[in-house]
Amino acid sequence: MSPRTRLLIVAAASAAVAAAAAPAAQAAPVLSNNACTGGDGTWGTLPLQLEASGTQNGRNLEVGGIAPSVTIPNWLEAKLSAKGFEIWSATGTSAGNKTFNVDAWMAVTGENSTDAPKVLKTTGALTFKLNDLGGFKFSVTNVALSLQPSAATSWHAADAGGSLDIAQGAAGTLPQIPGGQGGANVTPKGSLWIRGTVVGGLANGYSLTIDCQPGTSSDPQNLTSIYTPGKAPAILSSAFAAVAGPLATPAPGTAATPTPAPVATPEPATGATQAAGALAIASPSLKFGSAAVLVNVTCPAGADCTGSATITSAKKLKVGKGSAKVRKLAAGSYTVKAGTTGPIKLKLSADGKKLKKKALIATVTLKPTAGSAVAKNLRAN
Repeated sequence: MSPRTRLLIVAAASAAVAAAAAPAAQAAPVLSNNACTGGDGTWGTLPLQLEASGTQNGRNLEVGGIAPSVTIPNWLEAKLSAKGFEIWSATGTSAGNKTFNVDAWMAVTGENSTDAPKVLKTTGALTFKLNDLGGFKFSVTNVALSLQPSAATSWHAADAGGSLDIAQGAAGTLPQIPGGQGGANVTPKGSLWIRGTVVGGLANGYSLTIDCQPGTSSDPQNLTSIYTPGKAPAILSSAFAAVAGPLATPAPGTAATPTPAPVATPEPATGATQAAGALAIASPSLKFGSAAVLVNVTCPAGADCTGSATITSAKKLKVGKGSAKVRKLAAGSYTVKAGTTGPIKLKLSADGKKLKKKALIATVTLKPTAGSAVAKNLRAN
């Protein structure tokens, strides 16, 4: 081998390794509006901004801490003012500047990742001015909320390729957390739980909590009895090729010849012909029927795709009086014609029938007759 040829091979291998650990673009802050309630039947819009950066490492997306920030809406000051006497009692029976320690839990999902939703916890401070109006009446003004970035996370991209999107989870993706008064366990209905706590005063400790999910109320500045659920936008997106990862280590005395990653083929609409690609789960979400659930599956050109499929809960769930565990929701076999995307029908299990109306994250797993298994987390119901 000539010195020039060897130099070209080494340069190409170095470029491929660099691409395997290429940084994802730094995303600008994303507005993820949340509809929040204190459990009193009223809702307010919390304009939550989230920002993160990430780096590809083989099949993983390494996401730095997600940094949250909030612009305080009018309704939060009004809600705190309504609790003015309790705050006055809890903070030492005086007016003036006050601080609540804040704990926040948020469920984060990776769309097109094989990982289940992750719970990220952060801390911060809620500061405000308590104004004495006389007659044991108080108002709250100058409210500010500061939250620290969450811990870093790692997400494994599905082998089928495509874009891996990191976003706040849907309602119901937060498991039981110690977010109540005095650290009591609670199960939020949303995917973001914020608790402000102060210790001392006449009350010897006091907590304020709000339960939030992606969506908006009918009046962003005031509390209302109506809210509209929504889907959280991606905080960070990173595209993965259909085949990627660090180069294999060559045997001693041999030169590594890099193989370019194939270009991922976009998923076709149901029934459309696909020229090439890999077995993939094409459904963006799931809707459980009374006895079964349909999942769209893409079969690449060549031979028909056959195998078995299962749907399980992405996290441990409690059904009835049983203990919390990962639940098998549906199962069945499948056959999809080569080069097409078509639906497969999976029969609901006993647990699936009990949970068919519950909003949750489900893991769909395809085990083909030949080849590697494919899995994808989808929002259900």
